[in-house]
Amino acid sequence: MRTYFIWMVIVLSFAVLGNLYAQKMVFSKIEHDFGTIYESDGLVTYKFEFTNNGDAPLILTKVEPTCGCTTPDWPKQPVMPKAKSYISATYDPHERPGTFYKSIKVSSNDPKKSMVEIFIKGDVIPKDKTDNDIYPINVNGVRFNNINIAFAKIKSTDTKKLSIEVFNSNTAEAILAFEGIPAHVSIKSPAKLKAKEKAKIEITYDAKKQAKRKFASDVMVIKVNGKAGGANMLKVSATIE
Repeated sequence: MRTYFIWMVIVLSFAVLGNLYAQKMVFSKIEHDFGTIYESDGLVTYKFEFTNNGDAPLILTKVEPTCGCTTPDWPKQPVMPKAKSYISATYDPHERPGTFYKSIKVSSNDPKKSMVEIFIKGDVIPKDKTDNDIYPINVNGVRFNNINIAFAKIKSTDTKKLSIEVFNSNTAEAILAFEGIPAHVSIKSPAKLKAKEKAKIEITYDAKKQAKRKFASDVMVIKVNGKAGGANMLKVSATIE
């Protein structure tokens, strides 16, 4: 707090000298092209250099990215006249394949241009997905691509089907079962999965057998080799009209 107060005194001292003295923020470039980057390589960073070409201390009041995928870093102390500094822009390509074009809004006490935008762009090459990426939900070695099944709107006289995918990542056969299945839900699933086998599970919702109306939700226990998956349970919901 004491240091900040001293800096503010310096800034105000310059201000009272008159209109001849002012801050002036000048970037060496306002756009950077990362070119082709790879998702598997992780974060990329570029430092935008700028100079205070004015005769008074320059203060950055706000540095705000337009996307949560971009993280800026900037000087928190005033930049003195003729001094150089930089704003770093870090982009996270995780699960963001394809072309990107992002900006960061930089606000300062420059009287002529209080806000400047700087830009980063590039093209992200996606990483090869592993089985763990495709089937992120692990139930005792049997992995699911989804366990939250939402049927959205169903008429009270209708029956609908949805499917999910499953993968036995174990090195031995796995016995798969579900407990607590209500009368209005039926599950067509292989009882056994060979080691490294992939399969589909079909879930059918019969609204005619569901006494509730509007939103209804059910939870079923997933068991692999007789052992429940803990918090990982099959959840089925529907909005019945």
